[in-house]
Amino acid sequence: MSGVPRAVFRFVAYDLVQDQTAEVVRSIMCVTGGDSDCGATSGFVGSEDECVEWIRRHARDNPGHHRFQRAYVDYAVLVLAEKDST
Repeated sequence: MSGVPRAVFRFVAYDLVQDQTAEVVRSIMCVTGGDSDCGATSGFVGSEDECVEWIRRHARDNPGHHRFQRAYVDYAVLVLAEKDST
């Protein structure tokens, strides 16, 4: 197989870590419903207190809505893994 370039690959270990410089954001969706969920969403909010406040207002304005889905979104960065010192 002359003429075919040969490649040498070196394995480099990486770790996926939470980006401490970025804020975790949250989102709430109302999943109360019989045949289908309500589906109302808070959009992204920054704090747990904002989530609770959105849920309280939604439950107040929509009697019987008591079940919600919470989502937490963060950011991650890929960093070179530390070498094992053993």
